[in-house]
Amino acid sequence: MSRVTPKTDELRLPWSGPVRLLVSLWLIYHLLAILTGPLNLPPSIHGSAMLPAVLPYHRVLFLGHAYKFFAPDPGPSHLIECDIELADGSHVKPTFPDRHEQWPRLLYHRHFMLTEFVGNMEPGMPSDMNNFTWETAPLSDVQRIRVRGYADHLLDAYNGQRVTLTLVQHLMPTTEQITKEKVSLRDPRSYRRRPLGTFERGKS
Repeated sequence: MSRVTPKTDELRLPWSGPVRLLVSLWLIYHLLAILTGPLNLPPSIHGSAMLPAVLPYHRVLFLGHAYKFFAPDPGPSHLIECDIELADGSHVKPTFPDRHEQWPRLLYHRHFMLTEFVGNMEPGMPSDMNNFTWETAPLSDVQRIRVRGYADHLLDAYNGQRVTLTLVQHLMPTTEQITKEKVSLRDPRSYRRRPLGTFERGKS
């Protein structure tokens, strides 16, 4: 049986050599940009050296994901509890993010980022440093603007008159608590609350 030799046209690749080279260089650059995030948590020599070269590209494509939320050392997560007073005096009390309300998972993650922005911002300077705690920390100016925006949106969405917001921080249990004390991830002791304020419709 004779072998069939494919025609030269059939062996020709769809991209030329220079195009393949450019695509390969871009893929390498893109990979370096993705690796910059994990390499900078915590900051490292290699990550800091790579950052100037990829920072504009990093920002345009929004590659600065919250890598610390994942392994190996995830930090605390944040929720916001809402108490919305309606025109008839009744109250609704949603919490966001809520995995039962925000679906699919990507939508939940977007709401989660809203609460993380507030929870991870530096608080304002307290008037009494001796009695300073996480629960009593005042809002910074940036936090106040963002929280006010959340409050206005909730008042419009629920046609409410007044809303009280509370930041809930969910702390991760230690290895000892899990292995020796058998502490659940939802143990009530792992939650702490910080008032964000009460806001009324039409008032700044």
